[in-house]
Amino acid sequence: IYRNILSPAFVCDHTLKFHARLNYPLIPEYSCKRIVMQEVGSLNISKDCLSLLSSCRSKLINKIGIRILESMPIKDENLLFSPDELGQIAEGLDREVKTVQNMISSCVRIFRSIAFHQPKEEEMRKELEKLGLSSECTDNLIALWESELGQATISRLSEITHTGLPRLQNVQWEIVKTTDGSVSSKSPAGSHSIVLNISTSKGDRKVKMSREEAVNLYSTLDEMQNRIDTMLE
Repeated sequence: IYRNILSPAFVCDHTLKFHARLNYPLIPEYSCKRIVMQEVGSLNISKDCLSLLSSCRSKLINKIGIRILESMPIKDENLLFSPDELGQIAEGLDREVKTVQNMISSCVRIFRSIAFHQPKEEEMRKELEKLGLSSECTDNLIALWESELGQATISRLSEITHTGLPRLQNVQWEIVKTTDGSVSSKSPAGSHSIVLNISTSKGDRKVKMSREEAVNLYSTLDEMQNRIDTMLE
């Protein structure tokens, strides 16, 4: 009877595929709050910040972009650069430190949106131009994102679950029988249950489930996976 209730396909196909989709490279601080990330061209960024960013030389844009990509996901963009570094950038641009920090924060928002939506080059260019950035600045940002560092950033983000929970790595299961306080997977009589041996990025754990709990879990995962498949068609 348990063979029909909980098959290897349940463990390897349904559970792992479903959890893998939940671990899709999203930005943790946004997706866990169920906030829909705006596309780049729809971000509400001041014209002053966009104008300043567009006026920056390629060397400075690369410096800021590399620091952002290396630090993602970013919880506090105010800590990306030290006070001394901000002072040097502000002096070079002949702007106040606060203005420079606002520009950097805007750049962080742009890369967060790109990381979330992962648009292709042509679409990314349209979004950046729609935002109001110059062609040269747009070229620099696209080059940064498509560089090895940009691809490494995608890989790193994909390893972070947007729920903040440990990442599921593997699941194995077994049917066990309890008799007089002992547990055996071979005895023909007694009260049976299912034990999931779960491997995660933060260690292993065992979860014991009754027949009813196993059936409910299977039904829930199967239903949600089918919904995701329909949304992706």
